[in-house]
Amino acid sequence: MIDIIKRHQTLLALLGFALFIVVVLPYEQARLFAATGMSTSPDTSFFYSADTLYTLAGAYGEAGRSAYIASRLRFDILWPLVYGLFFWTQLKTRTPRLSIRLLPWLAVGFDLLENTLVSWVFYRYPQTTVLAHVAGVATLLKWTTLSLAVVFIVGFYGWAFKRVLGGKK
Repeated sequence: MIDIIKRHQTLLALLGFALFIVVVLPYEQARLFAATGMSTSPDTSFFYSADTLYTLAGAYGEAGRSAYIASRLRFDILWPLVYGLFFWTQLKTRTPRLSIRLLPWLAVGFDLLENTLVSWVFYRYPQTTVLAHVAGVATLLKWTTLSLAVVFIVGFYGWAFKRVLGGKK
């Protein structure tokens, strides 16, 4: 019974992740592009400085900054939870190490922090705030923890695939 529940959790997490990747993210990116005329977003950078963030805020314009903040509220609260659940379901059955299983949730926390900080900087623009410096660090930590989670997942699948091909069970 527990295995069936685990499989259903994993399947639901996979379906949610796929829905966001195929439908929601491209739709939201198109909406933001329509409002800003740019495809650049702080979310997709690995790291940025406060100056870079302010330059982007200025380039977005008032309407673009408002659209960015609205998109964070509209979908970017749920998206981190969706990918966090997906990556967590992949890790929880493959490792007993809590520190590894927590990586997706750390990424979720840093992502939500990043969204909050960037939205605040965009809201207050052109006024400066120390939070602009912290936003880049939150983004760096988000991508670092998320990348580590992916490395472990790919590693676990590679190890399992190698065992199957090698005939070991």
